[in-house]
Amino acid sequence: MASKQHAIEDISFKIFRITANQQLLLGGEIDDSNLNAFSKCKAVVEAVKKFAEQVEKEWTEFKKGEKMNPHVQGAQKHKANQAATSAKEAPSAGFIPTPQPIRFCLPNAKKGEPYKAVISAVDEESIKVTDIKGLEEIGFAFNPETQEVSGDAQKSGEFKLSLKYKRAKEAQTEDVVLIINPDPRDLWQENEPEEGQTKPKAHTDSKIIMANDVYIVAASRRGRSHAHVGSFRDDDFRIEHSNGWNVLVVADGAGSAKLSRIGSKEASNAICDIVTAELKGEYGDALLNLINKWDDEAKIDIQSKMYRLFQKAAKNAVEIIETSSTQDYSAQPRDMATTLLAAITRKVGAKVFIASFWVGDGAIAAYSSSDKTTIRILGVPDEGEYAGQTRFLDCSILKDEGFSKRIKIGLLPKVTAIFLMTDGVSDPQFETENGLNDPSKWDALWQEIKPILLGEKPDEKLLEWLNFWSPGNHDDRTIAIQWFGD
Repeated sequence: MASKQHAIEDISFKIFRITANQQLLLGGEIDDSNLNAFSKCKAVVEAVKKFAEQVEKEWTEFKKGEKMNPHVQGAQKHKANQAATSAKEAPSAGFIPTPQPIRFCLPNAKKGEPYKAVISAVDEESIKVTDIKGLEEIGFAFNPETQEVSGDAQKSGEFKLSLKYKRAKEAQTEDVVLIINPDPRDLWQENEPEEGQTKPKAHTDSKIIMANDVYIVAASRRGRSHAHVGSFRDDDFRIEHSNGWNVLVVADGAGSAKLSRIGSKEASNAICDIVTAELKGEYGDALLNLINKWDDEAKIDIQSKMYRLFQKAAKNAVEIIETSSTQDYSAQPRDMATTLLAAITRKVGAKVFIASFWVGDGAIAAYSSSDKTTIRILGVPDEGEYAGQTRFLDCSILKDEGFSKRIKIGLLPKVTAIFLMTDGVSDPQFETENGLNDPSKWDALWQEIKPILLGEKPDEKLLEWLNFWSPGNHDDRTIAIQWFGD
């Protein structure tokens, strides 16, 4: 039973092997280990079992029909007699059977990756290859002693190779095709959106703030999936520093909403404008006094102030989206759907005050490089009814009894950096919500980004960094970072 199971899994593996182009359409690479695991899935095995049983049944019926057909039976008998006669007459006629050609195989290679494989003759272990012509043009070499083909694939495609080998002390030649699969990165296209569309958006954007001891940078880049189909960047951001307060906002327009690129910008601007204006005046002064106290009573008052401030800002953003969508674009508010992550920060002595507001997916976090035991995730990603769904900033959010749960406050020691990012960054960097709570993943991210922040032109370098490769993750990417030193 076990051997039959393995045979079916092997059949599944061969049936489901797909080309690099098909892999791309499915959203990323599928290597042999993925495919092997898929082939062992219970549902897949059962499906292949049924397929094999059906083929066996049809074959049995076909053979049964052959035996019942006198014409087929007679033809088979005549063919058998001919073969027997030829065998008897062969010696007297001096007939020497022609050896069957040897088949060789080489595993597929992949462009841009080191390659090393042993070439082997199918069902002929004693056959050794002496030379291979055609390897030079693809940057490969052949070692006759080890029978290895190796090199770095610089091209993709199907390449016909000519092999020399000895059989019965005679030199012979045979052809074999080596397939070099393309690098998935080469398959992505850079297409421009159709001209004449409403409110076009640049494919990239970045900004840096360096004033006194304040260091904030943000960058946003159109994703490969948007570039491939020729659509605009849906993400947006806004960062501001005023009167000692800092405001950071990132937004991710819904991919299914035709005007979400406008919604993300409108929401970012609306939130940031209201919050910045309020913090400049007496509201900000009163808030700072409460932060300096930071006792239980003060924390309750601060939470209340943040609730009113974010409620006012969110209401303003929703109203702008509703009015703009209907009056300016003859559309519906849902056509401008967007997530939104916002943070208010201020350095207070050796500590950092932060208040966050979170609607949708992505991540907001306060990271400490000196405290490896914890990472403060300042909110919870929203999840929809189905995988990949989330919630957006709309009137239902304002009416939600859980609105206050979207707001977090803290006065934190030893803060190295504060991060806000859309899911185009958080998904490939942390993979799951549990990954967001893994300090080692944040350490790895900080070690990768730290040289960018401390180097020249961090806004431009961060924009370049957002172009990192992650199989299956090709959405728009936006990140905003405030850092305080290591």
